[in-house]
Amino acid sequence: MNARVPGQRRAKSSNASPRPDNLQAVNDVLTNSFAYKNGDQAHPIFCFRHLHPHFNTQQKGLTARDKANLLDRIANLSGMSWSDIKQSPRHQYGFELIKVKQLKPKLPQVMPGAPDEHGDYDKIWVFRRDGKKHVFAGVRIGAVFHLVFIEAKFGDLYEHD
Repeated sequence: MNARVPGQRRAKSSNASPRPDNLQAVNDVLTNSFAYKNGDQAHPIFCFRHLHPHFNTQQKGLTARDKANLLDRIANLSGMSWSDIKQSPRHQYGFELIKVKQLKPKLPQVMPGAPDEHGDYDKIWVFRRDGKKHVFAGVRIGAVFHLVFIEAKFGDLYEHD
């Protein structure tokens, strides 16, 4: 019988299934998945990695209720397909596209999937956080929605019509 010394790792068996040991491996799996490439039939995957430093969940003015509304909205959107979201009115579960040049803040320098990897997007997706005025916005690549902005105060992100 082989006794294991505390703190000593077990030897890997040769038939063990491979598992990702870092975030890059997980990202590689997601990037090559069906959902990433064929987004409209898939459910959205939300990424918070590229949140703007002044429009994130820690910004002044964003209340616990605002954060709960955001989480509820994302949970509800996650249960829909991108096709269903596209058919929903913007003040329900739909979105609107606005031109990046309409934004008051600048997009972060490096955004995934941009033609030159420097955030050169023409339009950004805008969702209503609570079905009313407040919004969150980002970039969709396949099934992945990269959340970039969370608006705490109406009109902070762009001029609303």
